[in-house]
Amino acid sequence: MIRACGNGFIGVRNQVIIALLYRTGMRATELTSVSLADVNTAQQTILVRYAKGNKTRTVPFGNATAKLLEKCLVRRGETQTGRLIVNCYGVPTDTCRIRTIVVRTALKAGIKATTHLLRHSCAVAMIRNGWDVFSVQKLLGHSTLAMTKRYSQLADTHVQDKHRLFSPGDRIACLNQHGRRRLT
Repeated sequence: MIRACGNGFIGVRNQVIIALLYRTGMRATELTSVSLADVNTAQQTILVRYAKGNKTRTVPFGNATAKLLEKCLVRRGETQTGRLIVNCYGVPTDTCRIRTIVVRTALKAGIKATTHLLRHSCAVAMIRNGWDVFSVQKLLGHSTLAMTKRYSQLADTHVQDKHRLFSPGDRIACLNQHGRRRLT
């Protein structure tokens, strides 16, 4: 999806939108409320204001996202608004527009995606990569573990599938002393 965005200001801004939604698990409504003051490039974090409730949380982002952010901010220049995500006139972008950008970019990339699917995919990928559910809960801003557990259950299915393919006991039983698979 990132490659399908293009390279002008709008393309780079769209890359930032997709990267932040997928790599931080933010909601689209949260992304629209991020101000420039909320972004700490030195610590690679963003202060996120919850769409649900009057709370905040800090989400990290990595080096690749930091580079995209820097590129976007340089191309953007000075604007009248303090919001991070703006249109080509420097006016803050709303949630509906962000959702449209994601859907259209996904179609250009030949896939189907929504802003929530990017958030969902972020959570499942993190659990599959070894994050514990409590860290994922904090990152996503869930008030209870119930919602986070849904992502965990999806990851459990992945674990079962991988076990069937790569079970140490099953693999050992099929190999002889020279490491060759025995034909059955």
